[in-house]
Amino acid sequence: MPEATWRTHRLELDDQTLREWDATVLACDESGIVLDRSAFYPGGGGQPPDEGVLLWGGVQTRIAGARKGDDLYLIPADGDPLPPPGTAVRGAIQDDRRTALMRTHSGLHVLCGVVFRDYGSLVTGGNMEPYQARMDFDLPQLPEGFKDAVQAACNAEIAAGRRIDVRVLPRDDAFAIPDIIRTATNLVPPEVKEVRIVDIVGLDQQADGGTHVASTAQIGRIEVNNPGSAVDLRDQRRDLVVDGLNRIQGVRCQRPKGAFYVFPNITKTGWKSKPLADALLEQAGVAALSGTSFGAYGEGYIRFSYASSTENITEALGRVKRLMESRQ
Repeated sequence: MPEATWRTHRLELDDQTLREWDATVLACDESGIVLDRSAFYPGGGGQPPDEGVLLWGGVQTRIAGARKGDDLYLIPADGDPLPPPGTAVRGAIQDDRRTALMRTHSGLHVLCGVVFRDYGSLVTGGNMEPYQARMDFDLPQLPEGFKDAVQAACNAEIAAGRRIDVRVLPRDDAFAIPDIIRTATNLVPPEVKEVRIVDIVGLDQQADGGTHVASTAQIGRIEVNNPGSAVDLRDQRRDLVVDGLNRIQGVRCQRPKGAFYVFPNITKTGWKSKPLADALLEQAGVAALSGTSFGAYGEGYIRFSYASSTENITEALGRVKRLMESRQ
């Protein structure tokens, strides 16, 4: 379900420093808690969801995470009391964790900007936790001195105190900006009509939905550890997703020789392409593109990108298998 249809107004997109706010519960069931206003980041783009609490009626509900679905759902901790619909609550995000993730996320954008500027390489995957992260680039081989050169360049950009601006543009205006997509595959769904841009002024600007600090000076020092071969990582992810899809009953997936996509044949699963793509997004939280998006001959196929971490791919494969085999 597109975010435009969500009932929750996302406060963190307007004010990334906000940590407490008042809200009203719109729904509360096995899917989670839905508020009319929330600053909990639901996760995405490699950034994990926020954690925190809801305070109401003299009790506390711990929020262990959030997720995207047909609404923005807050996930309560097991065993905590649940606020019924209509309850006025006070939301609060765990400040230390969010701030750490903002600094880490902005640091990754500095890294992305430096590697793109100095080596012309796009991002093929990554993930982050507070103060540690992994970012993968489409570098066939590591240039000599890569680690030290990139680390020095990143820390020079941080010391420069570059302003980090956020703005929202109509899709056509955003995609008219050269190199606005810094990943090897465009991960902005076609139904998204407005694109949020994060701009490290003078270094890097790209489409991004996460939270960030206001200046590179707030990031702190970056250390680059254990650089490895991007080709090896890409091939590992390709093999992981192909083998995983071929273990799903009725699916046949050939091993691609390049790019970051697979096009499994689903004709023997009982699913049609468009209904499956919609169900994967709405019920399993996995993005896929119907083969019919490429024309009538695409029926019976679906496209997945494997420009993500092995952890995310493994989780997604489990969700896809459970959903597809639920109808067989």
